[in-house]
Order: sequence, then structure tokens, then C-alpha cells
Amino acid sequence: MVLRSAASVFALAGLLVVPSALAQANASRPAASQSPGSVANSMSLLRALAGEWQGTIQGHGLDGKVSSSLVNASIRLENSGSSVAARFDGFLFGKDYDGGSVWRQDGAELSSAWMDSRLNESVRAQSSGVDSANSVGFSGQMALPGAGKLVNVRQVVRVLSPDHVSIEWFLLNDDATQLSVPALALPRLATGHRSAAASR
Repeated sequence: MVLRSAASVFALAGLLVVPSALAQANASRPAASQSPGSVANSMSLLRALAGEWQGTIQGHGLDGKVSSSLVNASIRLENSGSSVAARFDGFLFGKDYDGGSVWRQDGAELSSAWMDSRLNESVRAQSSGVDSANSVGFSGQMALPGAGKLVNVRQVVRVLSPDHVSIEWFLLNDDATQLSVPALALPRLATGHRSAAASR
């Protein structure tokens, strides 16, 4: 089942509508040794994100107001590198906003799980098979709290350069448009610096 009304989705889910204004620059990145779109290439790209990051999180409220803040993120490898875990914290519309994402490889499958302070349960997605040499996409479904229906969702991790990444979730409308929900734009911190999220 797909999204029928953007307003009802955001009212029910308590999510933020944010513009797709994150840079989608075609910044160059060294060519991956595996073919673009392969699970091996995608996991290699995600593993390279391990480290400390600080950037911005941005959103639009239903009333049209815009909110953005600094966001801290700490990304680390787990389970001998078969999982990559990201933890972030920021502040939007006068409230703390925090959560995280875990990307995992299990054989030939690649999955994503996302949780944040506005959701009642985690959102899970699988590798979408449309990855490029510098991005990893995941598709899945999200249960709308209290609505008894599912909405199609998509997560996209874009590596704009080795030291600049964006992480964005979309709700997919039934007219094939994408409505961007919390989005992070993250430059890597200098060597030796730790983000505030590292302690969480």
C-alpha cells in the first residue's frame, strides 16, 4: 500500500517533511574495485564511513516553517565489519531529535534499519539494486503509527566525497513522487576529534 495523502502521513507518523536540497553534487570518488551496484561495492562504501562526523539536519514542518541544526554522528564497524552502525543527535523545532541506522550484509543481501525519536518502531529496508559507484539505496515499507497501513519508503546514502556524506529517507507517494523526511548532510571531523554522538 502506498502513500495516499502526504498530510495524513506526516500527521500520523509525526515525521518532518524536508526539501531534497541536500547537495547531490557529482563529487569524484576513487573508483570502487567491485562493479557499481553490487552488494560488495555497497558494503565497501558503507564501511568507509566509519568515523566521526558533524554537519546539519534539516526539515520543513507542515506549517511551512523550516528548522535545521547541527547534527553529530558517530559511525563504527560492528560484527567484524559485517555491520555498520551510525548514531546521531540533533535538534529540530525546539525538540531533541536523535536516532541511528544500521546497515548489514548477510551473504548476498544488504539491509538497513533506521530508528529515531519520532518513531514507535524501526523502519527496515533492503538493498534496492540501483546503487551507483558512490551511493547505496534501500527500499522497504513503514507501518504508520495507529493507522494500520504501510507506506513505501526509501533510504539513500550518498558519498559525495570520502569526507562528505548525506543520509536521507523518502516516503514514496502513489504518483511516484518522493517526499523527503529527515535528512543529514555530514562532513567528516578532523582526525582525533570525536562527535558528541560518540558517547551515546
